[in-house]
Amino acid sequence: MTDYITFFLGERQRRLVHKPGQVMAEFRQRFLNNRTEEDQRNARLAVAFLLGRGSGLGSRIVAAWDAAE
Repeated sequence: MTDYITFFLGERQRRLVHKPGQVMAEFRQRFLNNRTEEDQRNARLAVAFLLGRGSGLGSRIVAAWDAAE
C-alpha cells in the first residue's frame, strides 16, 4: 500500500502543495471511501510510515490533511 500511495502522491506533488483540498478529496476517494476497514487502516498506516521516515510526501499529505479538515 505504501508504494501505491507514494506513487499517487508523487504524481500530485505540485497540487499537494498548491491545492491540498483537491488532492485530499482524490486521496479519500481512492483509498478511503467505500473501502473496508482493513484497507482504510492500511492507507493510514502507509501515510504514517511515510511521515515517520521523514518523507517529504508524508509531511505534505499530513499538512494537506490538516488544511482540508
